[in-house]
Amino acid sequence: MERKEKTILNSVKEALGFSRYTPYLSNAFLKANMKACIYMSLVILSLEAWMMVMVYQIYLDTKDTNPKHNLAWLAEKEKLYVMLFASALIVLVYAIHFLKSPKKHGILVGNVLVFAFATICVVFGMHISWPEYNGGYQILCFVTMVIFAMCLLVWRPWFSFLCISFAFWVFFWFLKYMSPEASAAGLMNESMWINYLTLYISVCIVSLSAYQQRLSEAKSLEDLAKNNENLKYIAVHDDVTGIGNLSWFMETANRRASENPDERRCYLFIDLENFKSYNEYYSFEKGNELLKDTAEKLSEIFKGDTVARFSDDHFIVLTNKYALKESLKELGAFLEDVSKEIKLSFKCGAYVATGKKTGPSLALDHARYACLTIKKKYGEHFREYNESMSSDFYRQQYIINHIDEAVEKGWIKVFYQPVMWSDSLTMCGFEALARWQDPKYGSISPGVFVPILEEYRLIQKLDMGITRIVFRDMREALDLGRPVIPCSINFSRIDFEMLDVLGLLEEMYQQYGLSKKFIHVEVTESALTDKEGMLREAIAELNNNGFPLWLDDFGSGYSSFNVLKDFDFSVIKVDMMFLRGFDKNPKNRIILTSIFDMAQNLGVDTLCEGVETEEQCEFLKEAGCRRLQGFYFSKPVPKEEIVERIRNGSLKVADKLDYA
Repeated sequence: MERKEKTILNSVKEALGFSRYTPYLSNAFLKANMKACIYMSLVILSLEAWMMVMVYQIYLDTKDTNPKHNLAWLAEKEKLYVMLFASALIVLVYAIHFLKSPKKHGILVGNVLVFAFATICVVFGMHISWPEYNGGYQILCFVTMVIFAMCLLVWRPWFSFLCISFAFWVFFWFLKYMSPEASAAGLMNESMWINYLTLYISVCIVSLSAYQQRLSEAKSLEDLAKNNENLKYIAVHDDVTGIGNLSWFMETANRRASENPDERRCYLFIDLENFKSYNEYYSFEKGNELLKDTAEKLSEIFKGDTVARFSDDHFIVLTNKYALKESLKELGAFLEDVSKEIKLSFKCGAYVATGKKTGPSLALDHARYACLTIKKKYGEHFREYNESMSSDFYRQQYIINHIDEAVEKGWIKVFYQPVMWSDSLTMCGFEALARWQDPKYGSISPGVFVPILEEYRLIQKLDMGITRIVFRDMREALDLGRPVIPCSINFSRIDFEMLDVLGLLEEMYQQYGLSKKFIHVEVTESALTDKEGMLREAIAELNNNGFPLWLDDFGSGYSSFNVLKDFDFSVIKVDMMFLRGFDKNPKNRIILTSIFDMAQNLGVDTLCEGVETEEQCEFLKEAGCRRLQGFYFSKPVPKEEIVERIRNGSLKVADKLDYA
């Protein structure tokens, strides 16, 4: 009840104009009044000029016949017209200048001038209407001037009511007590008082209505202005940390380069190390708090410089500092103190630019690349971009910019590596692996282009191209009467985010008319540790639609057993790291045997990759591994070589192919 009463009270206060104005509303009302002053002053200037000409004409016509119409009479008659004309002219000039440059004029000065102009108008109306009323005429000039002053101009209702009441009271007081002629003529009767009371109320209501309309318009414009400001803020600020975003950073850097072309500008790209683990350990909200605290710390360390959030746990800085060692040491100390359970650190890449030769975008790419070069180097936190990195950097840019062309023009090749049955050592399947034969760089290693495409979320372009080639090669084999060997294709986490993998495979099967048993979908174990819900759904759809699923790189991560518990796979591919040092570390044999036994108990088949020796081959066969893959049998080779080796018998195709 109390809250409702407060709401009603506030509404009444606002309706009567007792509420405090925001600066925007104060300016809006003053601007509106200045515009009204222009209309009023133009009308008054026209009328007063006409009246002054009329009076002067009367003087010219009667000065010879009426001795009272002398220069003194003319000056007396013209005096008030001239005064009103002059005030209107002053207000007109001021109002036009104010609207052109509102920031140069104060609100107080403008309001005082508007009030003075309104007062002169009302006084003028009284002066003209009093003698007219005594002569039996209506008080039209007074009413017109009151409406001009109190309705065309907009005031707070309580103030306008006060001014209107005072003006009417003064005018009627003069009529009643200072006009004996009117009283004697019977003009001051009850009917007249009712008419003028009605007129008074009407003027008050009109002034209130004008105020409410103007207030509503001003508030709507204020809300729109606030929304525009919010949109402008959001467009250039990061929503988590509150500092500038990449767009703002680039705009600021471009302006700074243009204004000070000879300035030494150092671009920093900072990557928080182990932030993902921190996020998982403490929660998403705590992770956001850390990002915000880090942004504040960087803004403190690089006070006066340009600091922004690039994305995720990456920050960028534009500074002219020469000595970065102490600044980065301070950042490192801050991160060390954040958490005792999760060790946090950072990697920082730098690029120094002068002149306009290197724009902010390229400079930032250089700094980012320098940061990437120390990403997996323990104990190394800072590296500056140098010329020795240039060729690697431009090759990276080349890969990013030409992946579409490489797929379209056939620079991307599919090499096939045989998969063998362990018991018969005959080929039961293939794995499709990408190779890039480039007209400029020659053979580009997958170890180079795959990580780059994954980092820039372009890997789906490569995998789509590989999928189409594999289906095309299978269709060709079928048409030529050759055996169609089942083939596994790798799909990354990014593929599932950027593509409809199931839709792609269904489209390929319809286009090439193949059986689903020919394709095995490989998913790496590391892909299943992120966005698990989305991948679980995608994997379930693939299973439900009859696509065999293989788990690649089993044992390379830290959640292997959870993966087997939570997902359904036909085959697990054991990571080749278990075969490194195979002959020196007996633990490898124990672990591998346990993995094969566990898989068998789960009803999952096994494949071990990285087989390079006969000893490894024999052990894996005895330990229960069903499939083998590695250089001991064949390195990845082009389709033509595989076909020739099958034809000449050096590669034997199993009687039972791998349709698992």
